Order: sequence, then C-alpha cells, then structure tokens
Amino acid sequence: DGQYMGRLNGLRLDLDLKTGSLKTDIKSLKKAAKQAIAPELVRRANKIIRSEGLSLDDDHKIYWMDSPIAKISKGKNYLNPKLDLLIDEAIDAASREKLKLNLEKKLHSLISLELSNLVNLSEAKFKNNYARALCYQLFENNGVIKRQNVHQMLKNISKEERTNLRKVGVKIGRYHIFLPKMLKPSAVELRVKLWKLYFPEDAKYTIPKPGLNFLKNETKKNNKFLLICGFENFDKFYIRVDILERLFLKIIENIKDNIFKIDSDMMNLIGCS
Repeated sequence: DGQYMGRLNGLRLDLDLKTGSLKTDIKSLKKAAKQAIAPELVRRANKIIRSEGLSLDDDHKIYWMDSPIAKISKGKNYLNPKLDLLIDEAIDAASREKLKLNLEKKLHSLISLELSNLVNLSEAKFKNNYARALCYQLFENNGVIKRQNVHQMLKNISKEERTNLRKVGVKIGRYHIFLPKMLKPSAVELRVKLWKLYFPEDAKYTIPKPGLNFLKNETKKNNKFLLICGFENFDKFYIRVDILERLFLKIIENIKDNIFKIDSDMMNLIGCS
C-alpha cells in the first residue's frame, strides 16, 4: 500500500525494520512482504534458469544481478563441491528445487568444460596399476607433480601406457608430470578456487598474475601452493613448469662438449634478465 518495507536483492528480501512509520507488528509485516514478493521470486528464478552459464566468485558464491544466490561448500573431492541456495523462504518448494538442480548442472558443466583433463584423469581406466596410481597422484595434487616423487612408478609404465596417458592430456616431462591444458589462466583460476574451498589452509595464498613465466624474489611464497599453480622453485626464483620443459629442450639443442651458452631465445622464453 505504498509503504516502503525493504529491498529485494537477487533472490533475498532484506526488510527495513527501522522505518519509524511502520505501525504493524514485525510478524505481520514479514508475512505481507513474503506474499507480495513470491511471484517475483519465481519470475527471477525462471530467468536465472533460462540464462546461459554461471560464474563462481572468489568467495565461493554464485552471483546474479550483483547479489549472491548460491554458495558452494566442501564435497566428496575438490572437483565435486556441494551447492546450497541463498534465497528467500517465500519461494515455493518446486521452484526452489528446480533452481537448485539447474545451478548444480551449470556448475558441473563449468567444471567439466574448463577442467576436462583433470576430470578425465579422475575417471581414467588404465590396466596398468602404476599408470592408475600416477593418475591418482596427479589428481590428488591438482594436476602437477614433481617427476622425482614418482620416479619408481614411472619405471613400471610401458611405452604403450605412456601413449595412453598422453591421450588423456598427461605430459611426462623431464622435471614434472602435469596437464598442459590445466596451466591456462582460466583453468588455473577455477581449479585453484575449488582447491582452496577443499583445503582452506591454502586460502591465504594468491595465484600469480596470468601470463607470467618467471617470478623473482619470492622467498615468502609457499612452494607447494605455487607448484599447484604451475611454478617450480629455484632458490628465490620460480619458473612455470611447461616453460621449464621448453628451456630444457633448448639447452639440449645448444650443448657442445657438455657445455652450453645462455642465448637470447632462452632469456625471452623465461622472461627474465
């Protein structure tokens, strides 16, 4: 009836109970407001369901019209989080369930599309026990492991099985075993975001800026976390693991009598002085 009662943010009603002109009791006020917004909530929910895609913020919430409508929490593993709605109770149960299923489907699609190699790794079926164990180790370490840590395992993986590992996106490099496609900035951002949700002790660390191959004077950084992001540590420096492999090949190409000279190609590749 023309009385200001509050604001509908996304799918939640924020009542303004401080307005001095309200003469009705709070319980009646809430009941009237919820009856009024119920049809609008359903309309908004349907609009969200029809929309394409979904984006996940750093706070692990899903936003619509700059307001949180859902949040994810720790699931059975870091690639399978749980989803809970952040919406007003005025919406009917059927619409609520329909929206929840839709957002879960979109979240699953986002993870499957952006992190396909990591998802495939968790579902890969190899006859060789050591190949299976390697996939498990890779999955447990978010797609990057030091080769020296699985040296014995690699000795027992045949040439044929190595070819099959390549087919599912695994690169067995000189220093690391990793998933090259999972080093793309968008993939790193999503997989690390999901990793932090599952391992909150890593939440304080930040991902290096996209496009960097080389980090210097990073003495206070966490080596294990940066390896997950795709960077290997050398004293005060970090080099991206795929760039390190390419550097290794350049060194091999330029060796004469067990000696090599650093050239501009190597410097440009790493991006350092």
